[in-house]
Amino acid sequence: MRSFRVLIFILFLVKTLQGFSQSRPLPAELSAKQIDSLNEKARSISGYNVNDALHILAITDSAAEHSGYRHGKAISYLYQAAIFLQNGDSQRALELFIQSQNLSEKLGDSFNIARAEEQIALLKKPKGNTAEVEQRLQQTIILYRRLGKENEMVNSLNSLGHIQLEKNDFDEALTLFNEALAVSLKNNYTEGIKITYFHFGLVYERKKEFNQAINFLQKSLLINQKDNDLFNVAKCYMELAKISIGTKDLAAAQQQASHAFEAASRIGSLQLQSQAAGIFVKLFKANNNTSGVIEWQDKQISFQQQMSDKEKKNAIGFIDILKDQQSSSLKAQQQVQQRTALLVIAAIIIAVIILLGFPFYRNYKRAKMFSIEVEQKNAIIEKHSQSLDQLNKAISRQNAKLEEENKMKDKLLSIISHDLRHPLVNTKSILDLINLKLVSPKETNELLEQLEAQYIRSLSLLDNLLFWIRGQMKGVKLERTRVNMHQLLNLLIEEQRMPLQNKQIKITNELDKSIDWFAEKEMLKIIFRNLITNAIKFTPSEGTIQLYSVQHDETAYLIVKDSGIGMTKETLEKVNARQYYSSKGTSNEKGSGFGLMLVRDLVIRLNGELMIESEPGRGSTFVIKFPTTMHQGITTIAPTEISGQPPHPA
Repeated sequence: MRSFRVLIFILFLVKTLQGFSQSRPLPAELSAKQIDSLNEKARSISGYNVNDALHILAITDSAAEHSGYRHGKAISYLYQAAIFLQNGDSQRALELFIQSQNLSEKLGDSFNIARAEEQIALLKKPKGNTAEVEQRLQQTIILYRRLGKENEMVNSLNSLGHIQLEKNDFDEALTLFNEALAVSLKNNYTEGIKITYFHFGLVYERKKEFNQAINFLQKSLLINQKDNDLFNVAKCYMELAKISIGTKDLAAAQQQASHAFEAASRIGSLQLQSQAAGIFVKLFKANNNTSGVIEWQDKQISFQQQMSDKEKKNAIGFIDILKDQQSSSLKAQQQVQQRTALLVIAAIIIAVIILLGFPFYRNYKRAKMFSIEVEQKNAIIEKHSQSLDQLNKAISRQNAKLEEENKMKDKLLSIISHDLRHPLVNTKSILDLINLKLVSPKETNELLEQLEAQYIRSLSLLDNLLFWIRGQMKGVKLERTRVNMHQLLNLLIEEQRMPLQNKQIKITNELDKSIDWFAEKEMLKIIFRNLITNAIKFTPSEGTIQLYSVQHDETAYLIVKDSGIGMTKETLEKVNARQYYSSKGTSNEKGSGFGLMLVRDLVIRLNGELMIESEPGRGSTFVIKFPTTMHQGITTIAPTEISGQPPHPA
């Protein structure tokens, strides 16, 4: 009976200590009023200082999450979304508007639900079918009027009017803009006044009434300059520049476009800078200035590339946040488990002390029994400790593996977004130059040769990516056939005809014609295409590339040797360590750093081994080694020798 009471006491003690040891929530660092004030401050400076605005909203987001102030978090999401939308990242904006809407719905906040729904409807607006969006905006206007939110009603009137403008219903658009202007003037709502003036300018610009358009755009511009709203300053100058180009006032257009580009640059808006660059392209086309067109087209492409990279970083950053949250959660769970284990041990020790308090004669008889129990429990604890240590090591290995996989995914994203997308963008620019007849026939032929070389590089990279992805899929079986290696290498050499001719490289295929390999043909193509293109890349003009075979005892070697620039010891260590490594070739050829890793993986799948020998200035030798007894496809290997000895690993 006494033992039962002791057990009950131990359980009670453990539960009490657990409850006491749990972390209590810290008080919020910012009050609800302070969070609301900072949200509005961020909104007010977002037109001319995007970075500071986003920094403030990150603080309010964190503080609202910490204190459980969901209304403040919903507003922070709403204003962050508006900034991302302003800077051209519509996908990120849509995600944040939806998050704001979901939080507001939980709070029953009809006003902020309407604000978020309005933007979501505009972002999801299908081309050519605006009826649903118009209906949503009209319902929102009615709701704002009922709630007395006239400034928000002005914004909705402007949005609805802009839709009518896109439909070329100028009369209806002017009616809506007039109502928006009247309410804005009554409430002295500066934001509504300048946006409405801007929309009036767009209407009269479409109607070809340029004097009226210029008048309203200049009114909007003056207010924006007074408010230091550089985002809308840039938009006004761009519309004025378009009008000046249309009226053939090219000097004024150039000055206005310069002002627009300067304002966009000051706030770091890549979208506005890209649009301003597009106006410069139109301007220089009107002036028949080919060099100016090319210069600003390149800038426009650069801004678009930066926007793409920024979107990718946002996506990767979002993934990193999730990973950090998961890591924090795992650490918290481990801490709780460790704390619980310590509490259990402490409770056991206390129980032992209580039991030792019984009369000496009874404790003496039971001392050995308690000693054995303690030893057994210590053994169990030690066993559990060892198991926990093994588990931690397994988790560390798993985390390292996940980190490598994340690096692989990041690299694939980089290859797809840059190395595949950039050639397509470059192709578009070259085709535009040819179609616009801005280059001579000789230059056209040179550009077409560039396109062909670019096409070969992109196709090879795409083959590598697709084959690697296929290799990661479980359950995919390889269809092996007998492949003649001499014929296969001749085919691959023909594929590289142009880069070989451009660099005047002599390549010889000395493989024994009787060598057959029982393997999947596409896998062998990927392996040797990468080795040949790698040799071409790092071999200077008028160099040589040798392809030959060697048999030594029961081991066969297929060799690709070049007279290129070779590799340093440090570079060779990176390649052998299966790290991503890429450098430019002897003619500034670019690479993805992915090819040799893929080659090594595929060779391993064929039970072979890739070996590399290289010295700076003395070329490189890539050797694929495999035992002939394990590869039934190898029929005969010519007894050629390299300096009397077979190649060996570096």
